This record gives sequence, structure tokens and C-alpha cells, in this order.
Amino acid sequence: MDDKPLESKRMKLGWRKEVATGMRPGDYPLGSLESRAAVRAILKDSEPSQYDKDARTLHGTAHLTADMAPSYQDLEETAVYLRGRELRDMDEARGKRSTLDEYLAGGHATSAGTDFCLAFGRVPNKGDVLRFDDVRYMYGPELHLLCLENFIDAWERQLTMPCPLKIDNGRVFRRISGALLVETPRWELEESRKDYELRWDSTEREAGRKGIRGVTFEEEGRCRPATEEELNGPPVESERGLVGVLMKVARGNA
Repeated sequence: MDDKPLESKRMKLGWRKEVATGMRPGDYPLGSLESRAAVRAILKDSEPSQYDKDARTLHGTAHLTADMAPSYQDLEETAVYLRGRELRDMDEARGKRSTLDEYLAGGHATSAGTDFCLAFGRVPNKGDVLRFDDVRYMYGPELHLLCLENFIDAWERQLTMPCPLKIDNGRVFRRISGALLVETPRWELEESRKDYELRWDSTEREAGRKGIRGVTFEEEGRCRPATEEELNGPPVESERGLVGVLMKVARGNA
């Protein structure tokens, strides 16, 4: 396929951004404060729109609405969901894959290794430690609530049909469809979630011991119970992933 039309679109898009901001880097001396400010303004305009951000959120978490009314089948018919799928397909066409996707495709994925990727945004190296507290944070009710809030906000911004989830004083309610289509949907309180216990059980099985507070990785993602010295050692160095970003914010570097 000829790349020229695409390149032409890019040039036109860049020209429109320059006109919209009223600033062009070439209008100022190379490396000057004004030139850099113009570049920042253009880059800011190229950030994803709120619509695309919401589309990714709704497409990526549609499974949350299973057995609800409206359900994910209703969501899949909306334009914003289809846009989310289009963005996903564009990522795949460009070969844009997450660290977790790369890890899962590597052939040596484990439960502990998967959770390490989610926590720190990279594949575990030999000697890395995954702690129970890391898993507790990722699968605990606090982050679950945050994910639901993002989902609800995206839904209410982009859709007119009622959202099947709501949060009241930290409690989650799900709008459940009746057993028969003619029955009126009803709101039910979601039971307290402790997914982190199930995840840690899987990690303990891989490490071969129950009641441990952490695991240390060895070759090919295998893990063993962490020693007290390893548990008390320095945290994993990362500013990515769910735990890495949290640590970054805690240090005041966000």
C-alpha cells in the first residue's frame, strides 16, 4: 500500500494543529524557549481525546457488565465500544503490545510472573521479589473501586442508557437483569471481594509453600519462598505498572 496518502494526512494534521495553536516551531530560533513551547503545544493537541480514552475504558472492561442490565451485549452495539475495538486493532496492527502480552506469549508464564508484570510493568528478572502486599494492592477493594469509578465515569460521559453499576458510600451495586426478560432489573449489593487471596494462593502453590509473605524469582519465571533478608531488602525499582506507579507517587515524583 502506498504510504504517501497517509503521510499527506499527517502533514495536513500537523498543519491544522499549528494553525489551531497559532504556534509553529520553525517561527523561532532552534532550541529557543519559544520553539520548545510551540512543540509542547502541538504535542498536547495530539494527545488522545476524552472520547478515545473512554472508548478504550469501555471496550477493555466491558466484561464488568456480565449478567447486568444493560449488559456487555448492549455495550458492544454502541459506537463508543466499536471505537475502542478499532483502537485495539490499530495497536495490534502497529505491533504495539503490552509487556504483559509479550510475557504471556513467551511460553513460560506463571501466576506469580503475570502478577509481577502487572505490578511493575516489566518481566521479572532472577532475584526479583513479589510480595503479598503487592498482590493485595492490585486485587484489593480500593483499586477495584477506582476501576469501577473510571468505568462509570466513561459510561455516563458517552452513553445515554443507564449504567448498570453504581457506588454509594464505598459500596458497589449491580443492576441485575431478571430471570425472565419481562422482569424489571433490580439493584443488588456486590459482595466484598478478596480476589487477592485467590491470586496469592496460586503464587504459593507455584512456590511450593503456604503462609509465605513473598516469593523470589529464579530462571524462566520459576519462584521460591523469599527469605527474610530478601523481604526486607530494597523494593523493586520500577516506575511502571500498578505498584510501580504507586511507589512513584509516594516518592513525590509523579
